[in-house]
Amino acid sequence: MPDRAGNMSAVVPSRSSQGQMVETLEEYGQNVVEMASQAKDFVSDKISIVTNKVEGLRDVDVRELTENARDVARRNPGKTLLIAAGVGFALGLLLRASR
Repeated sequence: MPDRAGNMSAVVPSRSSQGQMVETLEEYGQNVVEMASQAKDFVSDKISIVTNKVEGLRDVDVRELTENARDVARRNPGKTLLIAAGVGFALGLLLRASR
């Protein structure tokens, strides 16, 4: 939009301010690339941890796991009841929220 004298200088930025804008945008672009690379590394690391855990669970004997859970429940019945109540409460909230 031209100013009162009909000049377009108020609308078109000068070459120096255009250069500054380009530099700023290039910096932002580099920052985005760096952050994306960091996010990719983070996700890759977490995927590898989860994969290792899943592979470890494949080797677990279900009967042995059940026996270990029973032993813990026998040694700490109060803690077991509190954990069971917490899990039940959380499941109740999740199921109620899904309706």
